[in-house]
Amino acid sequence: MSNPIFMINLRINTVKVSTYSLVAVLLVLVLSFIIKKVDAQETTDSLIASIQNSKLPADKAFKLIELSDFYASSKQFALSNKYLKKSARMALLIKEDKPKAQAMFNIGLKYKQKNQFIDAASIMEEALVFAKRTNDSLLICNLSNALGVSYRRIDNDSKAMQHHLRALDLSILLNNLKNQSTALNGIGIILNYQNKYDEALRHFESAIIIERKRKSHTGIAINYNCIAWAYSLKGDHTKAIEYYEKSIAENKKINNDKGIAICLTDLGKEYVILEKYEMAMNYYQDAQKIFTSLNETNYLASTHFYLGELYLKTKRFPYALKYLKQALQTAEKNHNSRLQKKSLELMAKVYFELGYFSHAYENILAAYKLKDIIYNEQSKAIIEETEAKYNLRKTREEMKLLEKNNHLTQETINRQRVLLILLGSFIGVVIFFMYIIALSRKRLKISQINLKKQNISIEKQRDKIDKQRKELEANKKELEAINASKDKFFSIIAHDLRNPFNALLSLTGVMIEEYKDLTETEVKDMLETINDSANRGYNLLENLLLWSRTQLGGLKINPSLFSLKKLCDEIIDEINLSAKSKAISINNLSKEEHCAFADRNMMSVVIRNLLSNAIKFTNEKGKIDISSQMNEKNCNVCIKDNGTGIPKEDLDKIFKIESNYSRKGTKKEKGSGLGLIIVKEFMKKNSGSISVVSEINKGSEFCITLPSSA
Repeated sequence: MSNPIFMINLRINTVKVSTYSLVAVLLVLVLSFIIKKVDAQETTDSLIASIQNSKLPADKAFKLIELSDFYASSKQFALSNKYLKKSARMALLIKEDKPKAQAMFNIGLKYKQKNQFIDAASIMEEALVFAKRTNDSLLICNLSNALGVSYRRIDNDSKAMQHHLRALDLSILLNNLKNQSTALNGIGIILNYQNKYDEALRHFESAIIIERKRKSHTGIAINYNCIAWAYSLKGDHTKAIEYYEKSIAENKKINNDKGIAICLTDLGKEYVILEKYEMAMNYYQDAQKIFTSLNETNYLASTHFYLGELYLKTKRFPYALKYLKQALQTAEKNHNSRLQKKSLELMAKVYFELGYFSHAYENILAAYKLKDIIYNEQSKAIIEETEAKYNLRKTREEMKLLEKNNHLTQETINRQRVLLILLGSFIGVVIFFMYIIALSRKRLKISQINLKKQNISIEKQRDKIDKQRKELEANKKELEAINASKDKFFSIIAHDLRNPFNALLSLTGVMIEEYKDLTETEVKDMLETINDSANRGYNLLENLLLWSRTQLGGLKINPSLFSLKKLCDEIIDEINLSAKSKAISINNLSKEEHCAFADRNMMSVVIRNLLSNAIKFTNEKGKIDISSQMNEKNCNVCIKDNGTGIPKEDLDKIFKIESNYSRKGTKKEKGSGLGLIIVKEFMKKNSGSISVVSEINKGSEFCITLPSSA
């Protein structure tokens, strides 16, 4: 049996040891904290002493940037911004243009890294002025690209495009691949914002070619991401998914987990659009794991929001609430008002679906309150931009005054500075009151704006209904035209195509049964009739095939520049036998230099049809004249005969298939009525036109007009 007193003593000793251990740990933590504080203080003291001892403004400016960086790494952002502003003022005191431009560029980059793009753009614009004086092309190129990014981030696309284009021109001259790629990517992003997706894609693909030369997996991944984004905006989500996966593959090569997670989130969004919710869920959850491991709270909050949104879509409300609450909590910690508002609005929808109407109302109310906060943040940004521009202008004016009035006493200079400060204060007060007035007016007009929005919504619905009605009417007319074409097509097949074959079958039957009793003359007459029927059947079938191919889009147009006189000569040689059989003379008066830009084969069909019709409706010993004219834009060819002419009331029918218009020739030649319909279709496809003038018993003149150049 164990001794109770011994056990009590053992416990007391154990407690003492545990207490000593805890005290020791606390002492170590306190000592390490004190050491860090001492080290930090020594660093700041050293930097401040170095700044004070520096005589040159350039040295002081760079030391102030270093001090600002130190405070930023210690998460003392107010002090970091304070010393960065001091460095900007110090940079203006540098006399030489090149070091001044370089110092101001470095300060601008620091603002850009802090996402303070308004301040970054202001100081880098100043740097660009001094850089241009030095003719340092590389520095101008670097500044232009950085300015392009900064203006893009504050939604000033026109200025962003201007700077990126300058950077692209300079980088090509300098053969600077990195700046070329950055400029192409920036231009592509702006084109995406302007809905010019195909142009944007060309710029991103050019950037990828350059990044491959640089062997930069990061650059390739970024541009793949941008290509995917462009395809997504175009609505081609399959292509978007393909390029997001390519971006992931590039990021994996350099172990860029953050880049991979961003792509996974984007893939999730694409699968949501495609309504493949389980796939989307998997990608979001994979992204969530990576962002959690990297402690990327902003991205993690967005991913939680997307998960909540997806669970709401799939009606899994408890999970939706879980992730939306997580998104809201993280957004509150990061002071992300927009994400807070979006999360509250979605949570209200979830509560509404669950029937918790009081909770839904509370969330809607909280989201509405955030509108004012977001508005205040936007107003604050505008005021900060105005103040930044004013302060920079004020400092520059102070420097000019100092340089111009160097002979003035210190007392006079101080008086001028006081006046400037008072002026600045006055402007600040004016800006503040303008902001208060604008805010008051906004609140007064909220009800009017809401009413206008409702009216606009009603107008849009009405316009949509009108548009749908017009589309239905257009579709109805199109269907009627298609039905008419179909009826004509089957009518021709049923009647006109059958007649030549009936004649063939009848005559060949007679020849088979009575071939012994037939004379040579009778056989010859029958063979001529068979030949005529076969030719008519073949021509009709060829026209039917051509017409059907035009309707089904099977004919491809291959335009080229060719002489119309040469084409007419070729066709005259082909059909000259028909003309000679009626003793008709064909005079080609067109000029060889008159050329058209069209599909030569189609125009051969057009002119052959028009000449064949002219022969068909011209009496024996008649004549046909071909003439041409040409101007800067068009070439005109006319085929004129002195034949039977076309009745005035029939002129509107000859080009319409539904009219079923056909006449016999001067020797009773038959036709299907399809020839001129094919002619009109071919002219339309070649951006041309056809017209006709005709008079009974005096003849007809058909004129075609075609482009004379590409």
